[in-house]
Amino acid sequence: MSGETLPEYLDLLRLAEQGAALVGHLPLRAMKRLVSSLVSDEGEVEAELRFEFDPIRRPQVSGWVRGEVELVCQRCLETFRRPLTAEFRLVLVQSEAEGERLMDGIEPLLRGEEQIRAAELLEDELILALPVVAMHGEDSGCQLQVAAQPVTDGSAEQRKPGAFAALAALNRKND
Repeated sequence: MSGETLPEYLDLLRLAEQGAALVGHLPLRAMKRLVSSLVSDEGEVEAELRFEFDPIRRPQVSGWVRGEVELVCQRCLETFRRPLTAEFRLVLVQSEAEGERLMDGIEPLLRGEEQIRAAELLEDELILALPVVAMHGEDSGCQLQVAAQPVTDGSAEQRKPGAFAALAALNRKND
């Protein structure tokens, strides 16, 4: 990975005016919301950020972020490492209504303060890149872990009345 650490805060307007491009890395532990979905906060991500103005002079940031994270496989319950990659193109907007009018492929970045934490910007993109259900690949050979169930002869289920049996008995009494 690159030897440079990304700055903690990004001044989007100033960086867009400069037409800046930043390449660097950030530690995973700086991304608290992402780390809550991971096994470990060890490691870092690498990113490239390019700043410019869109056609109507709104600050825009585009680029990519990639890294490797440790997850728990929901099939075999073992930990595994998975690469995460996200590409993004964000435009600074004044309101949600303005953000809804953006072209496809461009995401809104609601204007709060003039500066945004680099970790928050990248963290949002990585959270969206997480798998819905974390599992090893099909060729890994992992197997579903099933808790052992006690073996019964079925007589217990036969003795237990059905859920609506008491209601049926009440209805018969009222007739």
